[in-house]
Amino acid sequence: MNILSNPINKNRVLISSLPAILLLAGAVNGFVVRIIEAWQLSGTSAVFFGISPFELIAIAVAGVLYHEASERTETQPGPAEYIFLIALLIPSSTVSWAATLIYAIFHASRSRSNEQHAALLFAALSICSIWSSVIMKWIAVPATNLEAGIIWHAVSYLRSDLMLNGNIIGIPDGHRIVLLIACTTIYGLPKAALGFTAISLYLGNAKTKSLLTGLSATFAIYTIANLIRLIAMTWSEAAFHIAHGPIGSNIFDGLTTAAIFAIAFLVFNENHQSPHPTENQRHA
Repeated sequence: MNILSNPINKNRVLISSLPAILLLAGAVNGFVVRIIEAWQLSGTSAVFFGISPFELIAIAVAGVLYHEASERTETQPGPAEYIFLIALLIPSSTVSWAATLIYAIFHASRSRSNEQHAALLFAALSICSIWSSVIMKWIAVPATNLEAGIIWHAVSYLRSDLMLNGNIIGIPDGHRIVLLIACTTIYGLPKAALGFTAISLYLGNAKTKSLLTGLSATFAIYTIANLIRLIAMTWSEAAFHIAHGPIGSNIFDGLTTAAIFAIAFLVFNENHQSPHPTENQRHA
C-alpha cells in the first residue's frame, strides 16, 4: 500500500517539505531578474540564463539532502513561514535573498543533520547573491581597478603597447576593454566556493581540513582560469568576442565546474568508496 494514499500521510509529507518548498521559492524569486536580463541579452544562447552552475549545484544538493531528511522532521507553519511568504511578495530580488537568508538560518537552527546542511546551503546561496548584487557594487571601483592592474602587469611582460587607466586596459587608439565588476575574480569566487562545499556535502565529508584543502585548490584554479580569460579579452578584439561571448562564457562555466567537481572527488576519494553515501554513512 502506498503511504501517500492516506490523507494523513500526505499532509505529513507536505508539512515536512514546507521549509524546502519555501526556500526554493525564495531562490527562484531571487533569480527572476537575472533570468530576464540574461534572456534579453543573449536569448537562448545563455545556457544557464544568468544563474551560475555552482548555484544550481547547491540547490540540487540541498534538494537531495532535504529528500533524505523529509520523513524525519515535521515543521508546522508558524509566524516565520507567514512572514517569509509576505516578504516574497515584495518585488525586489535583494529583499527575496535577504528573506531567504534569514529564514534559512532560522530553519537551520531548529533542524539537524541533512536538513540542517540543506538549509545552510540555501543560506550560503543567499549570501553569494547578496555579495554579487549588493556588496560588490559598494566596492566596484577598487575591485575593478585592482584586477585591471593585475591583468595589465601580466600582459605587459608579453607586449608593451597596452595602457592602463583605472579599470580600462588596451591600446589608446585601438582595442580596449572596460573591466566590469561581474567579470572580476572576486565576484565569482564565493559561488565557486559554494559549489565545492555543496559537492563536498553530497559526498558526505565536511571535515575542516579536507574542506580547507579543497577550498584552497578551488580558489587557485578559479582565479587562474578567470585571469586567463581576462587576458584573452584584453589581447585582441577577436579574442574578446570569443572569451566574452555566450560560447566562451558557457565554456568557462563548464570547465570551471568540471575542475571543481574533480577537486572534490580527488580530495575525498580515499574516504568515500560510494559517490552517494546514505545519511548514516555521512555521519559515521
